[in-house]
Amino acid sequence: MTESAGRRLRLAVQLLFFLSGATGLVYQIIWMRKLILVFGATAFAVSTVLTAFMGGLALGSYLFGRIADTGRRHLSLYGALEIGIGIYALAVPALLEALVPVYRWLWLQFEPGLMSFALLKFTGSFLVLVVPTTLMGATLPVLARWATRHPGHIGGSVGRLYALNTFGAVAGTFLCGFVLIRALGMHGATLLAAALNVALGLLSLALARRERRAGWLPAPGTEPAPAPSGLRPADAGGGRSWLLLTVYALSGAAALLLEVAWTRVLTLIIGGSVYAFSLMLTAFLLGLAAGAMALARLADAAGQRRPALLAGLLAGAGATSVATLWVFGRLPYLFARVFHATGGDEVLATGFKFVACVLVMFPATFLLGGVFPVIVRMHAAGLRHLGRAVGEAYAANTAGTIAGAFAGGFICIPLLGLQGTVLAAGTLELVLALVILAALGTGPWWRRGGLAAALALVLVALWPLRPAWNALLMNSGIYLYASDLPAGFDREVFREYTESAYRELFYQEGATATILVAEEKANGNVFLSVNGKVDASSGSDMQTQVLSGHLPALFHPDPGTALVVGLASGVTAGSLATHPLERIDVVEIEAAVVEASRYFDGVNNRPLEDPRVRAVVNDGRNYLLFTDQRYDIIISEPSNPWLTGAANLFTLEYFDLTARRLAPGGISCQWIQAYNMTLPDLQSLLATYASVFEHVLLFNLDGSDLLLLGSQRPLRFDTEALARRMSLLDVAIDLGRVRIRAVEDLLAWFSLGEVEIEGLARGAGLNTDDNARVEFAAPWSLFQETLAANTRALEAWRAAPEAYLDPKPGTAQDRAGFHRRLAAALLRRGAVEAALEQVERALALQPDDATRRLEEQIRDHLDG
Repeated sequence: MTESAGRRLRLAVQLLFFLSGATGLVYQIIWMRKLILVFGATAFAVSTVLTAFMGGLALGSYLFGRIADTGRRHLSLYGALEIGIGIYALAVPALLEALVPVYRWLWLQFEPGLMSFALLKFTGSFLVLVVPTTLMGATLPVLARWATRHPGHIGGSVGRLYALNTFGAVAGTFLCGFVLIRALGMHGATLLAAALNVALGLLSLALARRERRAGWLPAPGTEPAPAPSGLRPADAGGGRSWLLLTVYALSGAAALLLEVAWTRVLTLIIGGSVYAFSLMLTAFLLGLAAGAMALARLADAAGQRRPALLAGLLAGAGATSVATLWVFGRLPYLFARVFHATGGDEVLATGFKFVACVLVMFPATFLLGGVFPVIVRMHAAGLRHLGRAVGEAYAANTAGTIAGAFAGGFICIPLLGLQGTVLAAGTLELVLALVILAALGTGPWWRRGGLAAALALVLVALWPLRPAWNALLMNSGIYLYASDLPAGFDREVFREYTESAYRELFYQEGATATILVAEEKANGNVFLSVNGKVDASSGSDMQTQVLSGHLPALFHPDPGTALVVGLASGVTAGSLATHPLERIDVVEIEAAVVEASRYFDGVNNRPLEDPRVRAVVNDGRNYLLFTDQRYDIIISEPSNPWLTGAANLFTLEYFDLTARRLAPGGISCQWIQAYNMTLPDLQSLLATYASVFEHVLLFNLDGSDLLLLGSQRPLRFDTEALARRMSLLDVAIDLGRVRIRAVEDLLAWFSLGEVEIEGLARGAGLNTDDNARVEFAAPWSLFQETLAANTRALEAWRAAPEAYLDPKPGTAQDRAGFHRRLAAALLRRGAVEAALEQVERALALQPDDATRRLEEQIRDHLDG
C-alpha cells in the first residue's frame, strides 16, 4: 500500500471512530433517560446509572487492551465490536423494560431498604448495559494499537484518536439533545444510532480486507520494551505505572466533581431545560476533545520534560477551575444584558448560554484533555504493550470519573457546597501536580522545589481567598425572569431586582437542587425557589396551592387515602389535611424542600406535624412505579413541564401510572401551566391527560394555572354534596382564605369538561416518554407571550356549567337561582362578561328585581 493510500485509510478509520463517538453519546443520553424513569430523577439515581454505563467502558478498555496486543487484525476486531454494539443496542430498551416487573416483585416481596433496592436496580441495569458498554470501551485500545506504528508517535496517535472520538461525542450530544429525540423520538434515535454502528462495522471490515490485500498490516509487537521516554531509567517499573494510573484516576474524579458542580451552578444561570443540559455536556466534552487534539503531539515531543508537562497541565487545570469561582457571580448580570440587547430572541439566548458554558468549562477541560496523551505516552513502554497501556489508562480514568460522579452528589456538595466542591476539585488537581513534580520531575532540585513551593502557597491561599457566594443573586432565576427587568437597566436596578428587595430566610444546596426561601421586603411575600425558579409562595400562588388540595377531596364521595407528589410550600398538603382522610403520603424528591417548607408554617396548616401525613423523600414517578398502595386521591403538583426531570410527570406513561394507582372511583388532580407555552403544547398535554381519564374537569385559575381533575367515573357538580363537604369548619376556614365560600365560587373557576377538552385538543399529538414532545418544544416559548392566545382558546370552548350539574335544578325558579348565584360568584372573581351571560340566563327564566339589580351592577362594571 502506498503512503497516500495508507493516509487515506487512516483518515477513513478516524472518520469511523468520530461517528462511533457520536453514537456512543446518543446511547448514553437515551439510556440515561430510560433508566431515570426506573431509578427516579434523584442524584443517587443519576450517579448509579452513570456508574453502570461507565463501569462497562472501564471493563472493556481494560480487557480488550490486552487482547489488542496479541493480534494483528485490529480493524476486523474493531468492525466486529461496532456491529456488536449496534445489534445489542436494539435490545437494550426491551431488556430494561423487562426488568421493571422484576424490580416491582422484589419490592413487594421483600420491601428492601432504599440503598438495598438501589443496589438491586443497579445490578440489573449493569447486567444489561455491561455488554454494549464493554464493547464501546474496547474500541479505543483496539484502534490505538492499529493506528500507532512507531513508538515515538504514541502520544500523537492515541491522543488524536481519543480527541476524534470525543469530538464525535460532542456532535452526538448536540444532535441528540437538539434534533434526534425531538424529530425521531428515543426509539427512532436508537434505530438510527444502531444502524450507523452496524454500517461502521461493515465499513471497517471492508477496510480491513483492503488492508490485508495491500499487505499493510501492522507488525506484531515484538520489539523490546524500552523504559518510557522522558523518565529516568530508575523511574521505570510497576511503582511508576501505578503512580501514573492513580494520578489519572484521581484526575478523572476531579473532572467529574467539576462537571457535577459546574452543571449545578450553570443551571442557576441558564436554566434546567433539556437544551441547557445538552449545552453543558457539549461544552465539557468540547474542551476535553480540543485539549487532546492540540496537545497530542506535544506529548511525544516533550521528551525529558514530559513529567513537567503533566504537572503543568494538572496545575493549570486546577488553577483555571478555581478561577471559575470569580466568573459565576458575573454571569447573571451578563446574561441579563445580553438578553435585553438581543430582544429576548430564544436562539440568540441559547447561543449566549453556550458561550457561558464554554467560558466556565473550556479552559480547565482543555488542559485535562491534554493529560490523556501525556499519561499514555509516559505509561506505554513501547508498541509491544500499547493496547494494554491505553486500556489501563482509560480504565483508570473511567474508574475515577465513577468515583467523582458519586462523590459530587453525595459527599462534596452536601458537605462543601457548590463553591467548595469546585475548590476541592481544583485543589486535588494541584495536589496531583505536586505529586508528579516530587516523584517524577527532572531538572535541578531547586527548580522542582521552587515550583512545588509555589504550588503549595497557592493551595494554602485558595480556601480563604475564594469570593463570597451571594445566594440571592445566584438564585434570582435570571434565565427565566430577565424579561422582567426594565429596558436600559443599570447595575443598581439589577441589584435591587436580584438582591436588595429580598431577605434570605433559608438556603441549602441539596442533593438534587438548590433551594432558597426568601421574603419580599415590600410586601412580606415568602417564596420558595428551586434552582432559581419560584415554585411556591405565600402570596400569588395561594389559590392554586389551596385548591389543588381541596378540589379532589370535595369531588370524591368518601376519600380515605391520598398522595401528594411535590411538597413545595406544604400548602396543598395542609389544605388536603383539613378533610377527614385517614392517610396522606407526600412524596418530595429533594430533602431540602422538606426543611424549607417549615418557613411556610404560617400559611400551610403545618401538615408535617399531622400524624396522618407521611413525608417520603423520593422521585414521585419512581414511588408510584413500585408501590402497591392504592389511593383515593393523587395530586400531582410538579414544576414546569419544560424542565428536565419534572417533564417526566407530564407524559402519557405517567398519567397512566397515576390512573393505575388510584382506587376504584379515585380522582387525579394535575397542575399544568397555561403561560410560556404555545397552544399546540397545551393541547398536547390536555389530549394526553384526557386519553387516560374518561372523565375530566378543567379549572382555569386566573388564566395562568390550570387544574385538571380526572377519573374513570363521572365527575359532576353535586351542589348539595359539595356544600355539605365545604361546610366542615376546617375546610370552610381554609377555603375562605382564597374567597371560596359557596359551591358557586368553585363553579366560577370551572372552565371545561371532557366534551370541551376533546374539542379543544382534537388532533393534538400525545406527549409520551418516547417523543418528550413538550419537554423539547416548550423551552423555545419561555419568552413568548402565549397566555393571551391560550386564554382565548380556552374561552372559545368554555363549558356551560349547568351541563355538568348532577342533579340539575328542577324548576325554572331553581335554575334562575343557580344562574343568579353563579353570576354573583363570577362577578366577585372579576369575570364580568361571563357574569353578564349568567345573569341574562337568569332573567330569561325569572325576571325578578334582585336579578335586575345584579344585572345593573354587572353592567356598571363593564362600563367602568
